Amino acid sequence: MSFQYLFESKTSQLIADLQTIPLEKAILKLQNNPDKLQIINQLDGIKRTKTKLPTWFDMPKIVYPPKINLEQCSSEIAAKYKSVICEGKHLIDLTGGFGVDSFYFSKYYESVTYIEKNNNLFEIANWNFLQLKIKNIETLNTDCEQYLENFKRKYKKEEIVFFIDPARRSESNKKLVQFADCEPNIIALIPKLFEFSETIIVKASPMHDINLALNELKFVDKVHVLSVKNECKELLFILKNSINKNPEICTINIDYIIQKYNFNYIDINYYNTEYYDVKKYILETNSSVMKSGAFKVILQSFSIQKIAPNTHLYTSDEIIKNFPGKIFEIESEIKLTSKEIAVYIPDNQINIISRNYILTADEIKQKLKLKDGGKKFLICFKDQFNIPKSYICSKIII
Repeated sequence: MSFQYLFESKTSQLIADLQTIPLEKAILKLQNNPDKLQIINQLDGIKRTKTKLPTWFDMPKIVYPPKINLEQCSSEIAAKYKSVICEGKHLIDLTGGFGVDSFYFSKYYESVTYIEKNNNLFEIANWNFLQLKIKNIETLNTDCEQYLENFKRKYKKEEIVFFIDPARRSESNKKLVQFADCEPNIIALIPKLFEFSETIIVKASPMHDINLALNELKFVDKVHVLSVKNECKELLFILKNSINKNPEICTINIDYIIQKYNFNYIDINYYNTEYYDVKKYILETNSSVMKSGAFKVILQSFSIQKIAPNTHLYTSDEIIKNFPGKIFEIESEIKLTSKEIAVYIPDNQINIISRNYILTADEIKQKLKLKDGGKKFLICFKDQFNIPKSYICSKIII
């Protein structure tokens, strides 16, 4: 299918003009346009990809899919990270989608097979691969089960890597996200995939419970917990063809610096924890470490102490180098009143962290009429005796 009509002068100018107004108004102006749906996708996609997919945004003839597909696809940062976590020569993307992951896999593997059963997504990805000048991706418009039934291996078993990003079924309303509730059913596919490969990468949303996923998948060798700018974006389960009860957990936060912290799953609840009064510094782990559940094991890796059982903050008398998170220096303990806040924050602008406290950060902000921002931090929590505490702090840049 050709999408050239979107880039002819009349339609191209219409899209450029409509970018200057809210999407809701643009939709009204397109009521009688026969290409309404795709033009709306273009308008929405251009806005969404500027920071998430800058390579796509900068290309002049990229076609965008419906909103839901853009929301579900990887960011470039996440796609680039996952493309190098496993070794192989041929990557088979069983759930190709918009094609962002396949694009980055193609930079590190000799060849990539992109599989997508949705015809519209398949046509869009094909068009975009041409614009991106990618020549080592084979594209197939089929479902992965059908593909595997007719699979002909061109590489050695150890050279093939499967990648799959199962989507939650829309009819599933269970609170916990399970792979059994996803499509395709990766649990059912694992035995078949191991007939042709030694390595499977399973992508999951950060909503997945890691413990539950390990019990479901069974063959997990490593788990990558990936955050970008301290927001957990995805979980990556690396499966090998042998049951492993002690996978390595690899946490990473990609920001202006890259923070990494790895540990063995078996150690996650091994250590006893004591709790301490606040010292000179308060430490908060990044979102990947929090998601991993390494609340106890991290105490053995760094000279830090936990503040309270359900308060996931730590304390130390020293600045901890290579700590996977943020470090704050305490300036003063305060009472949480407008009068006392005004002494330290005359412009009412401060960053608020609330952990296991009587009020959320938003509730504190509303109560004291505070605004987000500035260089100071207000950190509120309950200590080991369940007593609410509030501190004015400065962030330490390491």
